Amino acid sequence: GQGRISRANCTGEALPDGFDQTLDTWFDVTAFSATAARAYGSCGSNTVRGPGYKSMNMSLFRTIPLPGERRAELRVETFNLFNWANFGFPGSSVSNLTSFGRITSSLGDPREVQLAVKFYF
Repeated sequence: GQGRISRANCTGEALPDGFDQTLDTWFDVTAFSATAARAYGSCGSNTVRGPGYKSMNMSLFRTIPLPGERRAELRVETFNLFNWANFGFPGSSVSNLTSFGRITSSLGDPREVQLAVKFYF
């Protein structure tokens, strides 16, 4: 029916020894074959995993006292501090050979820096 998750047939090992993972070949596409219509494939769940995701954020705050009960606060906030590239999941449709096993997208945002000054009175 609509929305069912179909799985391919496993005909070999997705990551054989010595396999060089790249964005164009994240896994060995010859290790999979399409299933017959209305049939479930033999591959289990999570047979192939996508690339990991990493990001580091950092914030620095400095409070400067002013006369009376006033104060100023300086802020520097950085998201994805090291500007790591995070890639999307590889194409998973055996019937679409142009994208099957290829990573064609990225996740998350590039490095972002925010500067702010707050004045409390």
